[in-house]
Amino acid sequence: SAKTAIKEFIDLYNEVTTTIYEKLTEKRDYSLTGLTDKEKSALSKEDLETYESAYKVGLLSGDNTLRSIRSQMRSIMAAAVPGADSLFNTLSDIGITTGTVGSDYSATMVGTLSITDEDKLDEALKKNPDLVTKLFNQDSDDTNKMGIARRLKEVLNSFTKSDGLLTSRIGRSDGTSNSQMDKQIKALNQQITAQQEKLTSKEESLIKKFAALETAMSNYQAQSESLSNSLSQLLGK
Repeated sequence: SAKTAIKEFIDLYNEVTTTIYEKLTEKRDYSLTGLTDKEKSALSKEDLETYESAYKVGLLSGDNTLRSIRSQMRSIMAAAVPGADSLFNTLSDIGITTGTVGSDYSATMVGTLSITDEDKLDEALKKNPDLVTKLFNQDSDDTNKMGIARRLKEVLNSFTKSDGLLTSRIGRSDGTSNSQMDKQIKALNQQITAQQEKLTSKEESLIKKFAALETAMSNYQAQSESLSNSLSQLLGK
């Protein structure tokens, strides 16, 4: 049962780290741009969904928050657990690594874990199950002294909790938080409103100038006709 739990832990960790790696390395099509409401209304529902799906690809490429999460996850998996027995204070001590020597570089870059020495894990679980438990589950008030699983949970919770770093950056689904992105959107909307007001003011100014020019041209035309009539009368006399 302990071995099954460890395998499940590895599988779930690999699922998360693979997803993050794929999002960080997705290639973005910079020819695709955000659509206006008018452009969206001109598309069918299916075409709009297809376009938006393509537009979202690569949006998280190189994202700093995801890079930080991935970096901390990998550090935890590779770190020793202070206070644990020196025989079993790292995952590699029980046969769990990111790959054997000479493993494919691209696979190593993803950072997935695997049981590369199953005999070592079986022996550790058979002879020192309490020490293996301590490696994963050691408790401490200091995050850096926690077991690997506890430390991973603690670190990820700092990102995913209701007032965590992800919420601080992107907000809540109910829109109740004043996140960094909410502030950016608000600032952009304020800039758009200010520019629209400037354009409206400029438009009104140009319309007034145009009306004034039309009035002036009408006056000049009337004066020209008056002068022409006067000249004709003079020449006639």
